[in-house]
Amino acid sequence: MLLRLFTCLTVVAIATQAWADDATKGQEPAKNERAGLSLALGWGGGALPENDDDMFSSGISYVLQAGFRLTPSLWLVFDNRVLSGARNVDDPTRSRGQGAFTSGLKWAPFGVAGDDDRKWVIDPRRFSIMGGAGLGVRSTSGHDHFFSAPENDYGMAATGGAGWMPIGGRGWSLGLELTDSLVWAGGEGRQHVVSDLLLTVQL
Repeated sequence: MLLRLFTCLTVVAIATQAWADDATKGQEPAKNERAGLSLALGWGGGALPENDDDMFSSGISYVLQAGFRLTPSLWLVFDNRVLSGARNVDDPTRSRGQGAFTSGLKWAPFGVAGDDDRKWVIDPRRFSIMGGAGLGVRSTSGHDHFFSAPENDYGMAATGGAGWMPIGGRGWSLGLELTDSLVWAGGEGRQHVVSDLLLTVQL
């Protein structure tokens, strides 16, 4: 589903690229070096291992990320990444979730699409890698009672990942981000891998 959505967005962006080039013909594209803050919101899916670590349950993932530019290609990022709705094999009436709330660094050697001053930009070179550490949480909650309080275990977390943000424009970018988070809570460490469609706005 995410791949189809991203493909459609890419086709739309390519179709409008010619119009954007005509609008800026004869002008040197300006770089938006003043943007020192970025906010990103993402949605996607991922997998959380079950008790035997050989089977995985799928869930829905959410991402909220804030970044502060340190250099033209290096960002300090605060990342909130949650996977919820995974199956609980011990109790089918309950679901599992896991979250990683980390701070770290993101490196984008070719910049991000939002740096450009044109309305539309397509640049496949614009990738990034990130890593961070912080707080982790693992939870279980009931399916049948919406307001039932979840049972949480807290601990440490580490996240690493890579992003590809080829589509963008004046102050925004769109792409995919794949991350792997390790959460150590409740006496054990478990990973959750997620893939998200990420929309970033630069301020």
